[in-house]
Amino acid sequence: MKKTSVSFRLGLVFGVVIFFTVAISYFYLGGQLRSLFYDDLKNQLYKKLQLNRQLLESRPVQWDDITVSDQWADDVGSALELRVTLISMNGAVIGDSYIAPERLPFVENICNGLRCNRRLLKASVKIPASVRP
Repeated sequence: MKKTSVSFRLGLVFGVVIFFTVAISYFYLGGQLRSLFYDDLKNQLYKKLQLNRQLLESRPVQWDDITVSDQWADDVGSALELRVTLISMNGAVIGDSYIAPERLPFVENICNGLRCNRRLLKASVKIPASVRP
């Protein structure tokens, strides 16, 4: 039986120690990072939901006023970095964050040529109880 050198055995021991140190660190820190990213994402979503709640509660009284409604859609769209479209109960587009207000009267009514779904048009935004003031 061939004797292994001391340096080889020492290198093997250090290699095993390093391997287990890296493996344990990976699993521990991976869980910590996952938790950190999850909490950060949860906080960002909560803040955006709070913003949505505030914006929806401050919506204009006159939804049919295209100037006011379009400005509201523009404000919400820029705050959320999304396209926001407001549709009146008769299917006319009264606000859109991507369309200039002077072009809104020329946007096709969603009820033209389609069977209008009244339940969709009458849908309300439900705000979870955890977000309500």
